[in-house]
Amino acid sequence: MIIKTSSPSVPPPHYYGDIVRELFLGAGILMISVLPFFTELIGIPFIISIAAIMIMALLAGLQSPNKKWVTRINTIIAALGYGLFQYEAISYYLASTPFTISWRFFTINQILAIVFFIALYYSSKTMRNFGVNLPLFFFGGGKDHNA
Repeated sequence: MIIKTSSPSVPPPHYYGDIVRELFLGAGILMISVLPFFTELIGIPFIISIAAIMIMALLAGLQSPNKKWVTRINTIIAALGYGLFQYEAISYYLASTPFTISWRFFTINQILAIVFFIALYYSSKTMRNFGVNLPLFFFGGGKDHNA
């Protein structure tokens, strides 16, 4: 008896959700790994960090070429992640002296900012493939049919 299975769906051209998923998972693993060592430097209750990491993992798992709403949310998460970690790295560096700086904390924040920056790039490329005009997406409006 032969059971037919559907062939795996082929993602559309210019779909980079798989890369975004891997970047989010990598960032989440890094954040989980260092969270116990830097809870006093983060400035928010660690339960919020844990919840944010879980939400990011959930959204990474939901990433699919068929779920445009997940790609939109992941683009926002990537932008917020980049802004948050870059701001944290710069502000921590400026507030520190050569004798008080934790180079590990600064470096982890800088690495996470770079990871989220790359995720933002690939998310926006996927959004462009979906025909979404990014400024209109962030400030209201719909699809850009001229793209």
